[in-house]
Amino acid sequence: MKKTKKANTRQIAVIGMLFALLIIFAFVPINIMGIQIAVLPLIVIFIGCQTEGFKVGFFLGLGYGLCSLISAFTQGANILAPIFYNPMVSVVPRMFIGVTCYFSYVGLKKGFQRCFKNKESRAAVRWNIVLSSAISSAVGVITNTLLVVGMIYAFNAGKYYGGTVIDANFLSVLIGINFLIEIVIAVILTPPIVLTLCIAMRKTELKPAESASDEGETATDTDTGDKELKAKDAEKDAEKDAEKDVEKDAADKCDDKTACPSDTMSDENLSLPPSDKERDKVE
Repeated sequence: MKKTKKANTRQIAVIGMLFALLIIFAFVPINIMGIQIAVLPLIVIFIGCQTEGFKVGFFLGLGYGLCSLISAFTQGANILAPIFYNPMVSVVPRMFIGVTCYFSYVGLKKGFQRCFKNKESRAAVRWNIVLSSAISSAVGVITNTLLVVGMIYAFNAGKYYGGTVIDANFLSVLIGINFLIEIVIAVILTPPIVLTLCIAMRKTELKPAESASDEGETATDTDTGDKELKAKDAEKDAEKDAEKDVEKDAADKCDDKTACPSDTMSDENLSLPPSDKERDKVE
């Protein structure tokens, strides 16, 4: 019970920290050389689904979509902000980020595990986590970009926003600049953070094979020791039962009509010598 309570407390703390970072990164835009980079909230989603599972990644993606919808109404200076007024553009695509990232991460881990010779070694497990995290993070970035751009084109094709027309040329330029930068940043930053969290949270998958074998040996040793003690106790109990049976058989042979040897001996030992009066009568 204590371990489960500690695990639940730890998971709640990690989820709360991730949501806090997600809100900060979603409402504080980061510009590099005049280009707005929206990859940091995505990295938070990647970390959440790779370390805490599908549900956490899904709700982090939903939270990021809601933050994008709210920021579209609060940031009026951005000429493309009205595009994200539509939840199909701002919310729905972000809900699928955690889905594709999680399942790609799990599938890649199973696939890479077959490629390593010593599958249960510490180095193999850690490299498996790093490679799977890097590729699944790239999958998450691709999911976000394709779905958002696809929704933008589906609902706003041919429309003008601040003198900018939403057409294939505009979307291709938007993808070409941001897409590559986001993939590079996500692939570089996400794996070391995920690996560090897995080690810090003592995930069972990071236990080396040696420790597992040692635990198995100690478990077998303790089992054999317990078996020997139980066998000795059983022998002692059998001896005591045999002695009791012998005593019961001896007691059953003594009837009410015939006195037992022990009874005769007790009567002889308890008989008193004759008194003086009895001696005088006899004389």
